[in-house]
Amino acid sequence: MKKLLLFFAVLSLQNQLQAQPWATMVADYTPGKNGSFPNGNNLPAGIVGRGIYTAGSKLYFDKQHDTHIDPYAFDGSNYIQLAELSTANNTRFYADLNGKAYFLIVDGADAGLWSSNGTQQGTQKVKSISFDNSHITNPATMLVCNNALYFLQYYTENNLSKSSIWKSDGTSAGTKRVKELAASTTSNASLNVFLKSIVGNKVFFEVGSYPSQLWVSDGTTAGTHKVLHDWEYAQGYYNGHYYSVNNNANGSGLYVTDGTQSGTMIVKQLATTGMSVQQTFTDLNGKAVFSTLDNVGGDTRLWITDGTDAGTQLLASYKGMSALIGGFQTIGNKYFFNVLQMQYSACYMAVTDGTAAGTKILNNNFPLGTLPGNYTTYAFNGKLYYPHMVQNGSPNIYCDAVYYTDGTDAGTGKVDGGIISTSNISSIFGAANNQLYCIGWDETHGTELWHLFDFPLNVSSVKNNAQVIYPNPASNSFSVRTEDTNNTTVTVYSLNGQLLLQTTSTKNIDIHALPAGIYNVQALCNSKLQIARLVKE
Repeated sequence: MKKLLLFFAVLSLQNQLQAQPWATMVADYTPGKNGSFPNGNNLPAGIVGRGIYTAGSKLYFDKQHDTHIDPYAFDGSNYIQLAELSTANNTRFYADLNGKAYFLIVDGADAGLWSSNGTQQGTQKVKSISFDNSHITNPATMLVCNNALYFLQYYTENNLSKSSIWKSDGTSAGTKRVKELAASTTSNASLNVFLKSIVGNKVFFEVGSYPSQLWVSDGTTAGTHKVLHDWEYAQGYYNGHYYSVNNNANGSGLYVTDGTQSGTMIVKQLATTGMSVQQTFTDLNGKAVFSTLDNVGGDTRLWITDGTDAGTQLLASYKGMSALIGGFQTIGNKYFFNVLQMQYSACYMAVTDGTAAGTKILNNNFPLGTLPGNYTTYAFNGKLYYPHMVQNGSPNIYCDAVYYTDGTDAGTGKVDGGIISTSNISSIFGAANNQLYCIGWDETHGTELWHLFDFPLNVSSVKNNAQVIYPNPASNSFSVRTEDTNNTTVTVYSLNGQLLLQTTSTKNIDIHALPAGIYNVQALCNSKLQIARLVKE
């Protein structure tokens, strides 16, 4: 915590402070190096960390509990155990439907759809979806469309892999299997099924491996069918239609479909050789941005389209087996993406405003990592947060820092505070009540929940006020005076900078477990920081 002590020293000198994203641990809920969150080092066999998700005003996640993994919520102050399961569970993907969290759980031999309002009393199984040797598919395949949940399931029957699509309105009676989709033709072969995009009141999804089939569903059996054009690279939605890059007799082209044979056509021939889509279509200023990878030569290209031949243009081309690797996000009028630069053996964050002149790689002092991969990124309050991934032997991949960017070189940097985020969790960022959180790791506490926030822009935003806390001295609890009790984070540190407590409560903050002594207290409210010394009797 040397950097925190330096911060207080800078305050005393009355120098100007730059806005600096900072990370502090919410609490050491599970003491020891393993920490609270499931990860590759302390998970039961076959269980993978899934990260944190937002529904309503709460965060939802899997948390280590005794010898198994249970679903939990975080309300800004406390962890809430939602259910205690009988075995090491296999929770899959949380989705927000009308402010409640819905998620799929495999608990022993039973698979079911669950719902929660963030309390134990408000958490229940909606419906069991188990039948002979059934399994829940990919964790990122639950979508909300037209006020209903859609999810995919695969199962085995007569040694063949089959798949089905389900629809739910959040009730047991309204949770039904819409249609069995297909079966693999090979004994014991897996059948890949992935929900992809929403177009109006329909969902599009992929079935099978390359070349995959593109399917569409309106939630009815009759309205669930394969789009007659088999797409090799089914990708994404833009402007009311579904787009993809497909190889054809002349090379490869951009195609569009509305889910019917007559509505499936080529938009533009992109190349005379084959290519594949690297990332899905993402809206930017009324147009869609996407990237392709040449099958010959390995060049990666960034494109923008308005859905017409003339309006489909090349923004940038990266040579020498470069690759756009994911983490695509739009913030305002900027679109962020990753570029693997083989000559530097590093993957960098890049940005475009939709023009060739406005497409560039950002500050290369803050790369995403030294190897390609699907980097988790998160947009929050005008900034993009992303991990820096490194490899320490094969296959050990981990994150040793969290970076941020606002799309400028000056606004790109490192989140300070000592956080090292875990690499084997699929979604490490989440927001609740306009506060940003991250699953993070340090050597002392293991994997815990961390709070990310901006320090004030300048010293005038900081108040060193002994009257900010009361009573002072205090015995068992204290309170904080603040202008906005609903948007305040209170943190207590020891005099040597060790984080002891963090909460969003401002009244009757419990300190009975702290030994008698003097502590530093900071209250961050609407980018204004108040600091004070607390005497614990």
